Amino acid sequence: MKLLLLAFAWPALAAAQEPAILIHQKIPQDSVSDIAIATAQEFSTVFAFNPIVWSVNDPQFRDAIYNRLAPEGVFDPTQEQLESVARNLKAPYWVFILVKSEKDLMGTIISVYRTGQRKPVWTKTLETRAEVGGVGSRVQAEQALARSWGFELRQGVFKDYIRKVDIPNPDPNQGTTTTPDPTPITVTDAATLRQQVNTLIEAKKRSEALTLLWDSVDQAPFDLPTRQLLIDTLVRLGQNQEAADECQRALLIWPGEEGIRLANIRCLLALGQTEAAAEQLQEAEVRNPKSLAVIELKGNVALLRGLYQQARNAFMTILSQESRPTVQASLALTVALEGDTAEARRLMATMPPADDTTISEIYTRMVSVNRRAIERLATELREVLRLGRLQPGNQTAIDRAQRVFKACEGLDGVLETARVPELHNPSHESRILAQKLLTQASAEIFSFVRSGNPETGDEATISLGEAIRSYAEADQAYNDES
Repeated sequence: MKLLLLAFAWPALAAAQEPAILIHQKIPQDSVSDIAIATAQEFSTVFAFNPIVWSVNDPQFRDAIYNRLAPEGVFDPTQEQLESVARNLKAPYWVFILVKSEKDLMGTIISVYRTGQRKPVWTKTLETRAEVGGVGSRVQAEQALARSWGFELRQGVFKDYIRKVDIPNPDPNQGTTTTPDPTPITVTDAATLRQQVNTLIEAKKRSEALTLLWDSVDQAPFDLPTRQLLIDTLVRLGQNQEAADECQRALLIWPGEEGIRLANIRCLLALGQTEAAAEQLQEAEVRNPKSLAVIELKGNVALLRGLYQQARNAFMTILSQESRPTVQASLALTVALEGDTAEARRLMATMPPADDTTISEIYTRMVSVNRRAIERLATELREVLRLGRLQPGNQTAIDRAQRVFKACEGLDGVLETARVPELHNPSHESRILAQKLLTQASAEIFSFVRSGNPETGDEATISLGEAIRSYAEADQAYNDES
């Protein structure tokens, strides 16, 4: 731990006296390796270098970004970018590490470049046996590789950078003396940190809580529980964009950590970034296709995309194995949008008991689905109105209008029977009213496309506009409450 903190929290004096060395590890999608960390530890111990890892988890690299010495948002830099940043940091060398894992074998290629030269001055290819899925075995293998690289570089390229350690001569009059180890920097355990964060939030000191978490992550950038607590707290405080960004950073370190990836998907869905969530979901499915959490998110993505049959299949798969309030609520929304109002009401009425946190999670997702569904339904109703004016009595327009009307009735049923967090009671009343206006507008449009009566069409157009405005007001009230 002391070496880890030394590598990523190097004192300012050392940074000023010792040259930087930039380290980048290319991380394939199937890799769970953190050899850059082990290399930074080894280099900071053996050589008079100030290692800086190309990662937003390294405070020194974040400082480089802030000072415009390194580009922001670049996770897979080109050789030109690595060379440029090494120049900016006045680093005499930079290091590139490639890792490939297959079964229990971990292959590595490390190349050391002298800044200003296109070809590496030293390259080494090694393959070691490690239990790729086992953290202990993997970490030991990485440390062994880093030590072997350090040993070879001491004999050659970095021989002039070997760290010198002053050993004082013992005073013969006072007997043998020993130099005490430096006081280790302690990291607050996750349980204590969580309690401190909760206390600050309850005292309405949200910014202080987040500052505490950010400082804790900077102090222990590779401690998973600390980073998970940061992500959970950001989500809890409604900062889904920041939480999603933090998930992306964490996945660079732990690409195989399912909890982080699923949290990222949930944040992206909350932000309305359905396609980005779908991409992350594909990765999660490849890693663990039978996970019920993955299947639930698969259903949620399909629901937001309007793929109701696919969503229904996913939710039914889970409910056939266990009872989950979140899944039952999502299934109710799905069947409502398919036009089965009676089944939607039954599912909402028979939903298992849930605590306040779960009810809040369900309601947040319901609002997100509701928003996306209203956008889709309003677009459909406008198109039906257009077809009705162009071709009165058009059967396609009639069928589409009927489907939308049934979906609106289904949403009526879900919103009227939803369990609502007390915080959102006012906006929910507005949401119910807006939905009833939309249902009324869809009924008028259904009547118009069957009759072709222009006056009915004009009234339906006005009703649709009022419903959309009412929904916008309800959403604004919800945002203000949040």
